[in-house]
Amino acid sequence: MKEYVLRKIDDGKYYLFCLSFEGILNYLRDLENEEGIRANTGTLIIDQFLVVGNGENRFISCDFSNGVIEISSSKNRVPEAELDALALNVLQDNFNLLNSSILTKKQRELIMEGQLV
Repeated sequence: MKEYVLRKIDDGKYYLFCLSFEGILNYLRDLENEEGIRANTGTLIIDQFLVVGNGENRFISCDFSNGVIEISSSKNRVPEAELDALALNVLQDNFNLLNSSILTKKQRELIMEGQLV
C-alpha cells in the first residue's frame, strides 16, 4: 500500500495527502515516478494532516518539473475549501488508518459523518 494519495486537481496542479506519520521525504522517489509528476510541470499541494495535524503547517506546496519535485521551493499554503473537501474524501476512503492515528474517537466520528475536524 502506498503511503500517500495523489490526485490531479487541474492542469499542472496535483494534491498529495500523506497517509502515514512519515514525511514526504520518505517516499519522494516514488512520488517523482508517478505518471502525473513525471510527465508534467506544475505545483504539488501537500496535505500533512496526519503528520502535523490541522495547524498552520498542514498545507505546503512546492514546484515540480518532469519528475523532479523541488523541495527547496516549499512554502506554507493557505487552506482552501476545495482542499478540505479532497481531504475529507481521502480520509473517508482510508478510514481504517484513522484508528491508529492521534485523532480522538469523536474526531473520527465527525469525519465519518462528513465533517473535517
